[in-house]
Amino acid sequence: RDTSVTGVQTCALPIFGNKNLFITMIAIAFISILLVFCFLAMLLVTKNRTKINDLNIRLKKWTEISYHINKAGDEVFNSLPVGILIYDNDYISSWANHYIDDIFGFKVSESPSRLDKLSDDIYKNVLESKNQFTIEYDDKNYDIVQNKNNRTLYFFDVTERENLEKRYNADRKSVV
Repeated sequence: RDTSVTGVQTCALPIFGNKNLFITMIAIAFISILLVFCFLAMLLVTKNRTKINDLNIRLKKWTEISYHINKAGDEVFNSLPVGILIYDNDYISSWANHYIDDIFGFKVSESPSRLDKLSDDIYKNVLESKNQFTIEYDDKNYDIVQNKNNRTLYFFDVTERENLEKRYNADRKSVV
């Protein structure tokens, strides 16, 4: 016990009795907490950097792959004998490959047209939401497959098949 001049007794705890020791302990605790937070922050930053690097590597691979896919897609759109026509909500052509241009005799993709201006049969079947139908246009026959979700029409020239069927039916009638 400590008795002062005033006669009041005070209890001196060792940690509070030495002010410098108390401040030092608080500083050590604060620095320790700060170091723990810094360590955790460094772990998070390192983890995020690793994740970002992995994503950058994946992006680079996708970019390389997409170039090849685009090149292959261009080749498919331009070399296969399949007409592809995309139309909007108002049934106006918004894109077409060169095969469609050949079918209709003008650049459909450069001159957007309502489907009924291209062909009443196409327009009627699209309105009826038919998934597949056959039309005759300019002395040729086309099977058309519709993807309603993408508003896309795929044209396949089936003129030879239709002509064979007509000849078969004619021959069958002449035999009977």
